[in-house]
Amino acid sequence: MKLEIFEKSKNTEIALADVEKKLFNLKTLIYQPFSKKKLDVLNALSQKFLRSELAAEYPQIIVLGYWLRPASIKNFINEFEENLQKNCVPAPKGIAFHLPPENVDTMFIYSWAISYLMGNANLVRLPTKLNKLSEWIIGVVTETLDKYDELETNIFCKYSYESGFNNLFSENCDVRVVWGGDKKISKVSELKLKPSANSINFPDRQSLCLIDSKKYENSNEKVKSEVAEKLFNDIFWFDQMGCGSPKAVIFFGVLKNKDDLYKRLVNIVEKKNKIPETSVIISKFVNLNNIAGKGLSSNSRSIKNVLNISEGKINKQIFDYFHGGGSLFHFEIASLDEISPLLSDKTQTISIFGLNEKNEKKLIDLMIKHGGLRVVDIGDALSFDKIWDGVDLFSALSKLIKLK
Repeated sequence: MKLEIFEKSKNTEIALADVEKKLFNLKTLIYQPFSKKKLDVLNALSQKFLRSELAAEYPQIIVLGYWLRPASIKNFINEFEENLQKNCVPAPKGIAFHLPPENVDTMFIYSWAISYLMGNANLVRLPTKLNKLSEWIIGVVTETLDKYDELETNIFCKYSYESGFNNLFSENCDVRVVWGGDKKISKVSELKLKPSANSINFPDRQSLCLIDSKKYENSNEKVKSEVAEKLFNDIFWFDQMGCGSPKAVIFFGVLKNKDDLYKRLVNIVEKKNKIPETSVIISKFVNLNNIAGKGLSSNSRSIKNVLNISEGKINKQIFDYFHGGGSLFHFEIASLDEISPLLSDKTQTISIFGLNEKNEKKLIDLMIKHGGLRVVDIGDALSFDKIWDGVDLFSALSKLIKLK
């Protein structure tokens, strides 16, 4: 039984006995939160991400680099310290065991960065198959950590789920961070966790986009183009598989031109050369017909084989037939109350455009009653925040020492 560890742009296999030694060593390598060296490491990562040539192909790298900027991190720290209880000092939880998602390349780096900043030692179990972007990111992170002599406290590794390392790491960690959906979380929950430890779980989520029809149609060409560009980011980053990626676009009010926004969106896809492969087009088309066959769509259409639209009456069953890769349900509503069936404890993000203050308040009231965790402007559906899925990660990845 061996573990593959990412170190200095190379992979090293180590035996179980050596893994146990590393694990024991990690317990002695816990540091104070917000140390200068950790701030320097995150700043170095930010610079590398922002200057990367890959950013043109993967804009999420720019978003990650921007999030890791010193000014951004300083704001997070200031907010955390301002909200500290009187006579309390923050301390690391200890060893954080991270299990990243398979489908979103950059998301786990955010939670790792917060855990690292809080002084924890980190074990990160990477997916057995890494794509081009993931491999590059891990290479940048491990090289930077090594340069600052911080690699010893941050182990990025791969191993088969059946190997037993999951049990070993789970039994010895102080906090477990699990990304990847309900099935994965259920499986991981079977692993032992010491009584003092806790698990932060990020399960399957459903997200929506809500647009004021009148506000959109009365906008000038520049604004309409900006809305389309922002919706492109929300949908096509991570191939519509991110937790915050909208599965449905809901227009509040009747539209005169139903496909204006969608045609603009398709034009952007074509300009960015993000046309899906033939196998994906066929799979999406089969799903489009399946949705119609189940009575969930009265007007199914495909725009240039790029964007599939299923238009019908609101029904919570739509989430059972979600495909991804540019597949949207389209609804037009006269009252915000009509979206209630789409809200549940699985609802994460509702990205909005054009809602006035009164309607935003109404939306929040509905989310409090039925479910939902985030309201953001369109274009920010996948922008990570220190409060994610209702969890303040700076607090969840630390503990408080109460002083006299």
